[in-house]
Amino acid sequence: GIKRIEWGENRFTGPIPSIVHELSSLQIFDVTDNLLTGSIDVASNLASLKILKLGVNKFKGSIPSVLPQSLRVLEIQNNRFRGGIPPELGSLSYLERFTAKDNDLGGPVPIEVGLLAALETLDLSFVGLTGTLPTELGKLNKIVDLNFDGNKITGEIPTEIGNLENMEKLNLQHN
Repeated sequence: GIKRIEWGENRFTGPIPSIVHELSSLQIFDVTDNLLTGSIDVASNLASLKILKLGVNKFKGSIPSVLPQSLRVLEIQNNRFRGGIPPELGSLSYLERFTAKDNDLGGPVPIEVGLLAALETLDLSFVGLTGTLPTELGKLNKIVDLNFDGNKITGEIPTEIGNLENMEKLNLQHN
């Protein structure tokens, strides 16, 4: 079956074709930089999916609470997502990169983000986050780049973040 779909940097419009949800062998789905619309109901039966790149489109709705457990990269930047970050995201134990910048997610950073043991990059800049940063961020031992720029985060910076030995960049500007 089809393992890769790469439709990036085009001017494709409309929703993701429903047939994509039936491609059980799909490992890479990249539609970055198009004019695609609708919600992203990525069926959990895409058990082989490792890379999901949906950035720079016009998708809206919520981030699905059920995503393939095999996911390593989730890029949804520059869209129109709302409804917060689902706590279920914390169950994606292989996730290495999550980029959601420039959406209108709102809400707090769920403590379950601290369960993402493989995470190296977390970009939640300009997504309307509120509340405090959870101390559980200190469990992200592989994190290199942590970006919360342009939100409404308040309170103290958890001291646990200072123990992240691999972190090279921590951006908390404009909060």
